[in-house]
Amino acid sequence: AYESVFTLPGFLISASMLAYLVAQLIDVRIFHYLKKITNGKKLWLRNNVSTMFSQLIDTIIVNSIFLYFGLNLSWDIILKIIIASYIFKIIIAAIDTPLVYLGVHFTKKFGK
Repeated sequence: AYESVFTLPGFLISASMLAYLVAQLIDVRIFHYLKKITNGKKLWLRNNVSTMFSQLIDTIIVNSIFLYFGLNLSWDIILKIIIASYIFKIIIAAIDTPLVYLGVHFTKKFGK
């Protein structure tokens, strides 16, 4: 019972942390690259493109590791889970764009 309770969560945490680290490194690089080529303009584009791409990487890594190696699911089921998870993340990424603008506004207003 001890093994079944503590082994799988540890494996999930490891997969999640690996996916998070890789995805965040990619997110930051894409964001700054887009900032450079847009001359600091089009925050909505930088935010959405970098987040959507990094979330794809995160979703693929964490689900592949956990579902294949952790739960030993078939790749066709894993692919369906990846697609469903990614669609949800894309919707959330699109919704958070106004929040990014709000955060920038308050940072400029109160950061002086």
